[in-house]
Formats: sequence, C-alpha cells, structure tokens
Amino acid sequence: MHLIMGLERNRFHRRLMSTILKAYGVVLALLSCRPCEPIMIRTVPVTAGLISFTLLFAGCGGGGSGGSSEAQPDLSGVIDIESGTRVDSDTADDRRVDLATANNTAVSAQTLPPGATVGGYLSSGSDTYANFFQYFEDAVDVYAVDLSPGDRVSFQVFSSPEDLLPAGAAAPERSLRILKQQAGTVVEVASQSASGDLRPLVEVLDDTFEPGSYLVEVSTTSGIPFRYVLSLAGEGTASVMNTSYSTPPFMIDEAVVTLAPASGNLPVIAAMATSQRRELGRGAWLVRRDRPRNLATMSSGQRESARQETLEWVRELQQQPGVTSAEPNYLYSSQQVSPDNDPLYSRQWSLPLIQTPLAWQAAPSAGADIGIAVMDTGVFRSPPTATGDWHPDLSANVQLIPGQIMDYVSGDLDIDREDSGQRDTNPADPGDGKARSSNFHGTHVAGIAAAVDNTQGVVGVSPGATIYPVRVLGRDGVGSSADLIDALNWAAGRNEIDVINLSLGGLGPSNALKQAIDAAWNGGNGKLIVAAAGNQGTDEPTYPAAYPNVVGVGAVDGGSVRASYSNVGQSVDVVAPGGDASRDANQDGTADVIVSAWGRDDTGSFEPGYAGLQGTSCGGRLRPDEGGSADHYPCRISEFPGKW
Repeated sequence: MHLIMGLERNRFHRRLMSTILKAYGVVLALLSCRPCEPIMIRTVPVTAGLISFTLLFAGCGGGGSGGSSEAQPDLSGVIDIESGTRVDSDTADDRRVDLATANNTAVSAQTLPPGATVGGYLSSGSDTYANFFQYFEDAVDVYAVDLSPGDRVSFQVFSSPEDLLPAGAAAPERSLRILKQQAGTVVEVASQSASGDLRPLVEVLDDTFEPGSYLVEVSTTSGIPFRYVLSLAGEGTASVMNTSYSTPPFMIDEAVVTLAPASGNLPVIAAMATSQRRELGRGAWLVRRDRPRNLATMSSGQRESARQETLEWVRELQQQPGVTSAEPNYLYSSQQVSPDNDPLYSRQWSLPLIQTPLAWQAAPSAGADIGIAVMDTGVFRSPPTATGDWHPDLSANVQLIPGQIMDYVSGDLDIDREDSGQRDTNPADPGDGKARSSNFHGTHVAGIAAAVDNTQGVVGVSPGATIYPVRVLGRDGVGSSADLIDALNWAAGRNEIDVINLSLGGLGPSNALKQAIDAAWNGGNGKLIVAAAGNQGTDEPTYPAAYPNVVGVGAVDGGSVRASYSNVGQSVDVVAPGGDASRDANQDGTADVIVSAWGRDDTGSFEPGYAGLQGTSCGGRLRPDEGGSADHYPCRISEFPGKW
C-alpha cells in the first residue's frame, strides 16, 4: 500500500512529490488496495488547521505471467491548482511544517489575481482540537488586489465538526475590511463585521467606487478557529465554485413563513406587525413589512444593503414563537439560453433520438387521459384575454378548470393588463410589455409536451395529453417562490392533474417549497413533478430540480452528448434532448435546436408562430403514456410567425 499525503502551493512546484493535489482544504491519499476492489471516493470531515480529503483508487492488477508480483501505483501524474485559485500563505498546516509566509500586514500582503478565490485559515488563539490536533494563532490575513465598481468581495467561513469543538464554543467574531494606501497611511474604504453565526460577509462596490489597487483584510478577534474562502468577482460574473450555496435573488422586504400546526395561524401572523400577509396553504404565509423603497433608483451598494436588512428581518422572524421556518421570498426564472438568430428548422430531431415514434406504437393513446400542469409564463393566446384564441397547435389540448385561479403571478411581477397585480382565471401569456417580441417560453414548453398532431407546425411528445397552463412567471420571465408555492398547493389537490412541469429554477433550498412539492408528490401516490436542471454548466444544486421528489432533467445535443450549458450533479436525474444551437452533432445539416410553438407581439398584435430554442427546459420528456412532460430550461433563438 502506497500512501501519499501532502499539500503543495505555487512557490514549491513539484518539490515534495510527483503526484499531488494543490487546493485549499484537501490532501490527496492514493492507495493501491487489493486487486479488483471497487473505486471509492471518501470525504473526511475537515477541521480548521487540519486538511483532509481521501481518494481511494483500486484497480484490477497483478495479472499475467512472468511479471513482478509487486503492486503497482494505480495513478500517477500532476494535478495542478485551478487558475485564479490561491491558498493563504500562513495556514496552520504551513506553520506545522515551518513553511508559513506571514501575510498579516500591508507590507507583507499576499497578492491575488483579478477574480481570485483564496482558501485560508484564521484563529484568535492557539490550542488543540480534541486534545490532539494542534492549531495556531493567526488573527489577520491581508491580500493585495485590484478592484473596480460593481466588484463583489465575499468572505465565507466554515466551522469544524462540532464533536471536535469544546462544549459551548462561540462562533467567531470576524471582520472584512477594504483598505487603501494613501501617502504612507492605510485608510479604511469599506468594512463589515459579524459574530454569533457563520453567515458570509459580502461587500458590493457601488458605482462611485474608485478603481485601483487595494488591500482586503480578513480578521478575527474571538471565538473558534475557522477556515474561510475569500472570493473576488467582477460585476456580472457568476462563480461556479460551490464553496457554499450561493444566495439566490429574492423579493426585498418579503418573507415566506411556515407556522407550527398548533400555533393558531392568525394570532401569530398578526403579532409580526407586518403590513401585508397572504395565506399560501399548508401553514405557509407570505408576509411583507412596510418599508417603502424605490429599487429602480438604488445603487448596487444600496440594493445589497436592503438585501442584508431583509435577511436580518427573516432571521428575526425565525425566532418568533410558533414559527417553524422563515425564509426570503425567492425569485426564480425560466433560465434561458439564447443562441444566434438562425432560421427555424422544420425537423424535430429530438423525437427519434428518444424513440418517440416507437413509444407511440407502444402507447397509441399518446398521453390521452393524462393532465399536464405547465407552470410557466402562461400559454400564447390572441389576444391574451379570457376570450382570445389559444395557439393553433395547442388549442385542442388546452383545458382550463372553471372557477379556478390559474394565473398566480401577483404584485410587481404581474404585467397582466386584465387586472392590477392580481390573480385571475386566465393563464394567457400577456407578453413582456416591451417594444420587441416577447418570450413565450411557456408556449414553447407546452408544445414540446403536447402539441396537437394536426398536420401543421409541430407535434408534441404526448399529442393526446391535456395541457393545464398555470402562470407563475411574470415580468421578464421571473416569478416568486410565494406564487409558485401557492400554485403547487392548488395543483396538489386537483385530480385532473397527473404531471407538474417546472421548466424554471434559481430558487434557494426553500423549506416551504419543498413541503409543497412533497405534498404534491404524496409519497408517490400524487403528481409526477419534473423540473429543469439548469443552464449554468455547474454542479451547484438548482432548486426545485435538486429536491428528492422531483425528476431533474439535464440536456443533451443531437449526438446524445451533454450540452455544454447543462448542469450536472444533484440536480440531474435524467437527460433528454435540449439542443445546442452552436452544433450539428447529428450531422443533419441544421443546428441542434428544439422546435416548438411560439408567438410574436412586436407589431402590437399577437401572432402565433414557432421557434427553435435550446436549454434544459426543452429537455424533459417522458413516455407518451406518462404525459411526455417537457423540462427544458428556457431558451430563445429564431422565430417565424404563422404556419410552417
């Protein structure tokens, strides 16, 4: 058995060993085990100052005659640190082997490249873990960086396992400061501090920030030692490093509160002194505090401050008697990928790829008696009023439930001209309300699932299924978790609905949303719930696709290869054709886009049409006898009015 353990940083290239992993928080242990044992990857709990990660590689070796019986290494080579990633130069591990380089003053500041991510260690004192693992005092780390307006500086902390800490150990008191050297002195430009919890400190530089060279200081004054990740990101940059779940967007000054069953809902809600409240079902309530703000006039720094105030208010709600959980009213969107404006193609390559014609032979009813709730932007209707005509390729399959609310978009997200931010019974897509053609994403998804076999346009995976359009996405294709939860709770009680399609994502791990999904799933006796896995090309969990009782769908191109934008990991249970407008993987002479129903409204009138799109929203398809639910993250490409 060979054991290789070590950590190498940039200044000691290949000094200690030829096989090494250079990244904060991990040690590579390569072990040659008994022949034919399975490969296993095991993660060991990591403590501050103790770096642990174990990979066990075992292969079938030693066969053949005349060769040496000595076990051979299963892996060799060099694994380099990812570009832009750095390690704090004076961690406890460095000190333990006398390799530390101080970085605790402006003079000794460690230089970071733009957009860097650095892993580090801080401790206000020295001691041992569980009377065994030694750690050292390192109260300050300083980094030299270049910053510009709109940049985000994030300081995330990670505790050690509780069983290694003394009973009652306090969370660290810590600070993040941005400093500027001027005329031989160091001036504080911005700062944040926290204690009593492990929430990240995030500083967003507003439009008035002067670009240039700065110092970023992270420090601690008391509490347990901890590991941290310091991230620098430019404006509009989305990091794919999953150090912890990123804080998704949410409605400022709104919260979704779930009450204990025996709490007596109204008295508890009334005691919260909120300006507005609305029951969402199953003990969940939407509450809004009376804090008038004009978000349109706020700078990026002011918006971030308002977000932090909302999060603090939500934490206070969590402490209220009778409250099971409180969380922000998260926003989600259709997660669209927008390829070039190429002409649409009259061929649906995705259907034979998933053997839909064979499925139609096995299930000639093609989804008859299956009801699909397409929770999205609504469905094209011309005009988008209660008397308008549905898209001609969907009309025969679209069904409303009399007297039931099927447009759940409310408040500022609603641009429905039939009412003023209110819910109603008409789930027609009202368009974007802008001087360009709108994004009829829900229409495209509905067409993939159940476009009618009527000799025009396209045909859906389940052309015999019934479409129940439920509008949950409003302005700019964005919706709130409160509206989605309300719609899910409604759908859970409708016998007409068998499948719920959610070609949307971006939500945080909402407890109230999970409860609504679990209720709809009902232990496998309720609805089949399908969701798009996301178009970010990362392994970061995307909700609702990442929930256990949801089928998360990723995307492949015409060659059955994972699309570059498709997420992986926890959010993906199956994959289906999602397309890639930049490729012709099946070599049929056309780009791999998914063609379905669409619409146009840039002329002032609503005209039905078709469009070729790409994304995981287009990827979710089931057998025709299961409703053929489409799950493709939204995507727009070319669009043609009228018939083909």
